[in-house]
Amino acid sequence: MRPIPVTARLMTALVVTGLGFTGLLTAAPANATVLEAAPVASGVSAGVDDFSFSSYDADFYLGTDADGRSTLKTVETFVAEFPEADQNRGIRRAIPVEYDGHPTDVHVESVVDQNGEPRGFEAERNDDGDFLVVTVRADEFVHGAQTYTFTYTQHNVTRHADDTDVDEFYWDTVGFDSAQSFGSATARLHVPDPLAASLTGEASCYAGPYASNTPCPVTTESGDGETVITAGGVPLGARENVTIAVGFASDTFVPRDDSYLGAWQGWAQLGSGLLALAAAVLAIVWRTTGLRDARGRPTIIAEYTPPQADVFTSAVILKRTSRAAASGFVDLAVRGNLQIVEKPSEKMWSKKPEYWLQAVHSDGLTAQELEFYRLIFDDATGGSRELSKTDTALAKGVQTFLKTVRAKAIADGYYKKGTAGRSLLLSAVAFVAGVATIIFGAMLNSQDRGGALPFIPIAIGVLCVGLSWVVLARTPLTASGAELRDYLKGIELYLTVAEEDRFRMLQSPEGALKTQVTSPDGGQIVEIYEKLLPFAVLWGVEDEWAKVLGTYYENQQTQPGWYGGTAGFNAGYFAASVGSFAAASAASYSGSAASTSSSSSGGSGGGGFSGGGGGGGGVGGV
Repeated sequence: MRPIPVTARLMTALVVTGLGFTGLLTAAPANATVLEAAPVASGVSAGVDDFSFSSYDADFYLGTDADGRSTLKTVETFVAEFPEADQNRGIRRAIPVEYDGHPTDVHVESVVDQNGEPRGFEAERNDDGDFLVVTVRADEFVHGAQTYTFTYTQHNVTRHADDTDVDEFYWDTVGFDSAQSFGSATARLHVPDPLAASLTGEASCYAGPYASNTPCPVTTESGDGETVITAGGVPLGARENVTIAVGFASDTFVPRDDSYLGAWQGWAQLGSGLLALAAAVLAIVWRTTGLRDARGRPTIIAEYTPPQADVFTSAVILKRTSRAAASGFVDLAVRGNLQIVEKPSEKMWSKKPEYWLQAVHSDGLTAQELEFYRLIFDDATGGSRELSKTDTALAKGVQTFLKTVRAKAIADGYYKKGTAGRSLLLSAVAFVAGVATIIFGAMLNSQDRGGALPFIPIAIGVLCVGLSWVVLARTPLTASGAELRDYLKGIELYLTVAEEDRFRMLQSPEGALKTQVTSPDGGQIVEIYEKLLPFAVLWGVEDEWAKVLGTYYENQQTQPGWYGGTAGFNAGYFAASVGSFAAASAASYSGSAASTSSSSSGGSGGGGFSGGGGGGGGVGGV
């Protein structure tokens, strides 16, 4: 196993025990392999680890569950010999939570002293989640001989050896990276009679540092309904370990099924994934058929008069609601309902001008436009209002207003009705099934089942969750809605062509019919162009259009009465001012709610552990 990130204090506090498994059960052959992974250098220094253990005794009670899988109850006793100086408050035990690539379901039942009295303890995963660290810490310093007996249970503690075709229990005891010596280390495996009948008679014991093949004593006794195999009983130096290996007939234990469908979560993820995928496919079909906009104009033609719908409905149809308020301000201004006033900033260090809206009258406004007008000039503001980013009341009012505009657009027949139910159903199924697929996949991954297979449905689930929102947010345009959309695109086309092309369009028979002007002069062009300025703001081309309009103002030696600047009229300055006003008002009243979020992260201390197999763990001073 890989080393665990630790603080310097915990590196000195933990003595790591690794456990391993091998496929060969012989009486200490010369080339026996004790573990599958090399130990990690401890880096342990004197301090809380400057003591020794007089003994280690472990009783391993092997059994099987209802499914035939191996179970293990461990009762292990450490007798620590602490110095008389105030150095230690207890010990820590690190128990690996996995063996042979799968979890062992570690459950700590108790920690007691030599009299059987409970000792308080805390158990938590280390940073990498490889070990369960059990800390036994007294409030006061402890001295002399102290006994710590740990009792815990595990599952799936055996494996099948393909080379010898036997099942084996191969377990380490105190590990290879301990800074403490042990006066004696003994392990006893208790095998109940039903399992003892499957013993092959092969049992081995190894003692010493990592990869040592030095044999140690093994004895077997039977009676009282069990067979007890005792290994060890030998002293150990620092970084030395005792390993016990016992063979059973093949198929004595049912191996853990790590396959994708070996647990109900696999079937559940498969089912939810297929459901999410089916819902997503149907949602895509629905999106491209039932939620398709009505067919609009085959060709976009230039338009140079405002549509019958107001700028707010136009903003909703074009999905440009972030510029709806700015367009609305300009629209009311050029129609004479309000005046836009530019003033020098009175704020220190600020060179940006301030913009005010001055009420004139509300004549000629539709009910929807009148609602917007009253939103600007309420009882609190009276006849004038400064446009400010800090004006949250108006910003929230614009958000609410645009919701009513969309609802009215649906009621007026610009959007199809009756599509929300099916969209909501498909979105809900895709979303719920997608989330379930992700959850079941996470459960499988936490149980080490299926390898990488759970991640495939997880990816599908994430995709389906995203698609669910795409479908839910779509409402198709009717023929009227599509016509308005294409009409507005025609205005954009007119706003962006060359001036000579625009003038030629106005002089055409169709242009004369639309504008009621057969041969427009400069003043008439100004009037036509003013009416298009709100839509230039809506399309984001107000700078260019204001320059064109400003040139006509200069040529006519006049200036707009609806816009008051800080200096004498100049076409270039007028264009820059209109652009600045549109940008400022669009940023302040975009119709989107601002939001903030925060996140926090936490962590906990861990210990340094290494080991090549199941069981065991680590022990050290605290």
